[in-house]
Amino acid sequence: MNIRTLTVAAYSLLATFTLCTVSILPVCGQTILPPSVSETALATVDGISGVYTTPTMPTNRSSMPYGPVMGNGDVGVVFEGAPNNLRFGFGKSDFFGVLRGGAMPVGSLNLNIPELEGATYNVSENIGPATLTGKFVASQGASCALSSWVAATSNVTVIQLHNSGSIPLTVTDRMLDGFGTDGNSATYGTTPTASGSSLGFTWLRVSPDIEHVDLGNRLHGGTPEPFNGRIADVNVYASALPAAALSNSNASPSTASFYSWHGEPDVKVLGSASIEASQDHGAPALIDGSPQSAVELGVMRLPQSQLTVTAWIKVTAISQEESIFTALGDPYRPRKYPYERGVELELVNGCLSGKLNTTSVTSVSPVPVGQWVKVALVYDGEKMSLYADGVQVASTTDFPTTADVNGYDQSALHFGDQDLPYDGDGPDGIMVQRVVGSIATANGRALGFTIPVNSTATILLSIETDRNSKNYWNEAVQSVTNANIPLLTEIHDAWWRAFWSKSFVNISDAAIERYWYGSLYLYACCSRSGCSPPGLWGNFIDSPDSVGWQGDYTIDYNAEAPPWAAYATNHWELADNYEDPLIAYMPRGKAIAAHNGYQGLSFYTHLIPGPGWDDDPSKFLNQQCGILFGCVDCAMRWKLTGDVAYARTVYPLLKGTADFWDDYLKLENGQYVDNNDATDEFNPGATNPATSIAFLNLLYPTLIDMSTALGVDADMRSTWQNIYTHLSPLPIVKAATIDQVKGYPDDQTLGEIVGAGLTDDKLAIRDSLSGTGFPRPEVLRTDDKERSTSAGMNSTQSIFPGWDIGMESSDSDREAALETVTLASEWFDGNDDCTFYPAAAIAGYDPSQILLHLNQLIKDHSSPSFVFHSNGGGVEDVAIIPVTLSEMFQQSFQGSIHVFPNWPTEDDASFGNIPTCGGFLLASSLKAGQIQYVEITSEEGNMCILANPWPDEKVELFVAGKKSAVLAGSQIKFPTIRGETVLLEPV
Repeated sequence: MNIRTLTVAAYSLLATFTLCTVSILPVCGQTILPPSVSETALATVDGISGVYTTPTMPTNRSSMPYGPVMGNGDVGVVFEGAPNNLRFGFGKSDFFGVLRGGAMPVGSLNLNIPELEGATYNVSENIGPATLTGKFVASQGASCALSSWVAATSNVTVIQLHNSGSIPLTVTDRMLDGFGTDGNSATYGTTPTASGSSLGFTWLRVSPDIEHVDLGNRLHGGTPEPFNGRIADVNVYASALPAAALSNSNASPSTASFYSWHGEPDVKVLGSASIEASQDHGAPALIDGSPQSAVELGVMRLPQSQLTVTAWIKVTAISQEESIFTALGDPYRPRKYPYERGVELELVNGCLSGKLNTTSVTSVSPVPVGQWVKVALVYDGEKMSLYADGVQVASTTDFPTTADVNGYDQSALHFGDQDLPYDGDGPDGIMVQRVVGSIATANGRALGFTIPVNSTATILLSIETDRNSKNYWNEAVQSVTNANIPLLTEIHDAWWRAFWSKSFVNISDAAIERYWYGSLYLYACCSRSGCSPPGLWGNFIDSPDSVGWQGDYTIDYNAEAPPWAAYATNHWELADNYEDPLIAYMPRGKAIAAHNGYQGLSFYTHLIPGPGWDDDPSKFLNQQCGILFGCVDCAMRWKLTGDVAYARTVYPLLKGTADFWDDYLKLENGQYVDNNDATDEFNPGATNPATSIAFLNLLYPTLIDMSTALGVDADMRSTWQNIYTHLSPLPIVKAATIDQVKGYPDDQTLGEIVGAGLTDDKLAIRDSLSGTGFPRPEVLRTDDKERSTSAGMNSTQSIFPGWDIGMESSDSDREAALETVTLASEWFDGNDDCTFYPAAAIAGYDPSQILLHLNQLIKDHSSPSFVFHSNGGGVEDVAIIPVTLSEMFQQSFQGSIHVFPNWPTEDDASFGNIPTCGGFLLASSLKAGQIQYVEITSEEGNMCILANPWPDEKVELFVAGKKSAVLAGSQIKFPTIRGETVLLEPV
């Protein structure tokens, strides 16, 4: 008898699980060989592509893109435009503007190929190799083949253009930043090679917090403040210059300027402003005081740790406010802080004045009229000073501290606080490109090159920020300078093959199967460990003007949803970054809770990456459950994996959340009650929302388990257990009696709205015990048009992601879950698709109808790129199909693993390496209504409890291909060893 058989034998002597019997049998070989997960997945995914035969055009949008996409988890690309004007729009996971309070695009690469005007269009998004390929054929022999991808392990986008026609192709290549500008002397540059005629690379500085630079007026942020007089010789330095370097001598400082303007004509002159001929200080800008007169100097990201701005001015008249130099960002609105952000040097009643974000200082004496004066603003990291002809005329140190920006109602609006993880601005980055295979020549800020017949030109474009590396500039340059395209291709292919090899599904419904893989492709394109997790629209952001809800982390379901796809498919690495912004927000959350008189953590609803920054007007939206919902994912991952290292990372977050609820819940008549909460946004005053109750039912047992595994806070476990034991139940009531239904008079009941035939004497889950009662009952609707039943939260979420009712719940609770799903019928919702479909699967809704609605959702509400489009949905919709299929293939959150708990018996299906609670990977197959086998891989070595897939039959257990035991009973139980795979099949 081998060691493994002894293990089972030993267990059989100790087992007290009465529904299971174990018999030790002679060693025999297994009769079924499950398919290889890797081979099955790769064979399936290699044939899946999203095909476009007409181009999608660039638009300002507040939703997911309609065109083909690609990415590597950090950099995302949206492909748009006609064949003669191709556009690659770039987004990035960390491209959140702190000053603007939202996500921004990085920029774009625009390729004009006039020979392809009117060409046919055929582009494929190939998810197996993660590439875009295309073919464009025009009249007169012009033809071009495209192949492009974002390298899986470096931020290099490869764009190969092959001339497959009979005439040369001429290409004009232009990089633009997120505002659609091609830069200025501070942001754009070229580096020639030794040949002199070709270019090594061109670069463009980018940032989500770049500011418009205006001379002589305030055009961006605030009201106009036209100057009266002349402005010349403008310089911006990334250091604090000494007073000696600010004098009115004509000598230049030894420090090189970060940005300068000396009268060059390549600027935008507005209104009656003009640039005069050369005078004492170069060619000055003449501003005559009219409201629209100014000179636009482009955009730039200001240095943050130290800064100097200098200019020569000659005032001709004094007015109340006159702007000399402004680099101001106008934040998204509405905002708690809707004022301009950046730097400004101006005159206030003739006196020199300076501003850095919200901190300002003004001198007491006016500058002289009619003569040239050298003015300067200097910031050394602690103090801002103003100078006139080298003499300090004002100074202030009144800048926010770390405590200020992490306070309960503050945003990070400051410069250079060294106690923060990074400065008070968004990332600083660079786009660098190089053309290989053709000689490129510069034409202004564009490149031109020709592709001869049967030749290929390759554009290598790298995007890096200071969030990737302190040495990001050099790394970006080196990545395109030293790029080995065959090696990049080999590494890229290997990464994606390894990615796809982790799990598979194989079902008869081709559309749903394609979108299972397509959803994982999209998630992998916009999320990876070590980078910021995806916001609402991931890194598929290519317009600065219409980023809905600022593209942020909305923590009343949106931010939580994408990881569910990872948890359901054995792709934990995609969700490794999920907790990062939540953990970073903890100091702010503690300040919020304390301000409101509670212990622990309390979070507002909208967050952006950073040390405790939010982008909304410091609002809960009347909900108490913000970070509680955020902890649901942590509890899920713990139940699925039992990973102690993961528990150690997230435990402080969960404990701080429980500290708040320990304090907030009130003991009334022997039950802990959640008062003055809301299950949905903007619905105040509710008692015991179903969502909060369900999430607390996840939180407290998880904390008890984690603290035990970590060996900490033993003294708290009795408190947590007491709250959990005495927590108010879910608000389950007679369905017909539910009032306060969305969209109907408060006193009208569900029974009156939908009719007695749909409610009878059935039970349902109210949204809250008192307060909001139910979402709009879409069971009355028969079409598949999108509708918005809620802002994202209601009682169906107590089923999923709350996991509060399942296969092992009481008959009455399961009846309530099914009735709640039936009445809500949120099949085509603007928000809840990613929670509703899995809830329907768990509740036992007709599985054929679930698949039918999924097909309709794909048909009417998606793009060929596998992106779903809905009014409220974004990246969270990558969870819809992976999670729904997982809950139809297995349910395990209540203790036992149930295989195919809710799948149409007439539909053949198989799957491999789907995670279950307890730390197992599950594989199985259903054929002709019969489960063929169950294969379980143990990742933690835990006891496995399985609801017998063949209830009336005995089950053979195989280890390493050899029969180890025969099990029997409605529920079977056996020990496992970490890393082993066992097979079960009916005798």
